[in-house]
Amino acid sequence: MGGNKIGSYSYPILKLERALEISRIICEAPYKGQISQSGLAQQLKMKERGGGFINLVGSLRDYNLVQGKGTLQATETAKRIVAGSSAEESALAKAEAFLSVPLFKQVYQRIGIKIPPEEQFSVLLGEITQEDKLELPERSKNVLKFYMEGARYLAPTEGEMQMETFKPSLGGGQHPSIVVRDTGGTLNMTVDRTPDDIDAVITVLQNLKKRLATESKANKGEK
Repeated sequence: MGGNKIGSYSYPILKLERALEISRIICEAPYKGQISQSGLAQQLKMKERGGGFINLVGSLRDYNLVQGKGTLQATETAKRIVAGSSAEESALAKAEAFLSVPLFKQVYQRIGIKIPPEEQFSVLLGEITQEDKLELPERSKNVLKFYMEGARYLAPTEGEMQMETFKPSLGGGQHPSIVVRDTGGTLNMTVDRTPDDIDAVITVLQNLKKRLATESKANKGEK
């Protein structure tokens, strides 16, 4: 397993983007989908028997990007991400990789790509994981960062409501804030001017783009 824990669930120490970068290294020349664990450790300049590397490999397994023990082999999911026949196939495989993590799949089944404010997200995670209430707020922040990054690859769930509304800033108001409003009324975000919160804005806008593209296709199909 990847090394992070919350309640009864474990999840990767690597965010999806970093895991995808490493799987690309494994899939491309000179390795072409297969590399020894010692070789990967050398490639990443890490100690093969160190906890960091062991958890890194566990994260790749959690995302279903590698299989095998002494020799790591790229899975079909990893191959479709790196060398899929189309951008759509690659994007779908990235979503599959993200949802290979049971915790992320559980969250997706509950909220889809509509990410609630931090406090509500923490309550949701408490219900799913049964994490100790004293540990929950801090640990849920980390899960939220992972989920916001991975959600950019996910499709809206059936019946999902309008776009996300972020009322409080994610960082607690300690930095100048950024306000994003859609005059169509589907988007209203206020976030702190920090790298993590800017990532949140990017994720929401990408989800909006995906939603609008889906609606556009549906409208063309009706004509």
